[in-house]
Amino acid sequence: MSEELQLKTKDFLGERLKVLQAEKAPQHMANLEPQRWLLIAKQCMSGKGKVTTFLREHNVTRKMYYSISNDLRGLGDFEKLRAEWGHEQGAMIDAKQALEWEMIERYGKQVESGETIVEAKDITQITRSRQADFDTFQKATGGNAQKIIVEHKTTIDEALAFAAEAAKQVTEIEAEEVPIEQVDDEPLIGGHFCGFND
Repeated sequence: MSEELQLKTKDFLGERLKVLQAEKAPQHMANLEPQRWLLIAKQCMSGKGKVTTFLREHNVTRKMYYSISNDLRGLGDFEKLRAEWGHEQGAMIDAKQALEWEMIERYGKQVESGETIVEAKDITQITRSRQADFDTFQKATGGNAQKIIVEHKTTIDEALAFAAEAAKQVTEIEAEEVPIEQVDDEPLIGGHFCGFND
């Protein structure tokens, strides 16, 4: 990570910690264990490695991890800073890719000359490394967020059947009696109306 990004991240996390310490109760982790809070917050920001591995290595619960992650998202600068992490991660992936192509070219020449025999483990290592980089990039840029879209589709026949069933369930209501009024000695239509008095 670049020095500039390290400083921005440190400042961001320090400011967020101060805000939480002022807002939260004395028993909140930000007040009780600020160093531990910062460690988890930095992991939430970077998105490096597997979350489960980090949780296990540092004895952190999922609730604690995602609670701190939500605390960080409370500030508008979070997404901007995460995007910068993503750009830096993307640059690292590009640099690593150039190196991998060089390694593949050399390896290919060794295979062609008969010096080396291709083994599955060699290809697997490259694939895993590439996948790990991609996963970290996705976490840093927010590209791994899932969206669930629920659509309720109804055909015309289903809508008509529903309307017919609803109409069957409607019961009659007793109409309100309206007195007959007279205008210029001519009676207006009156009598029983279903609640319409206009």
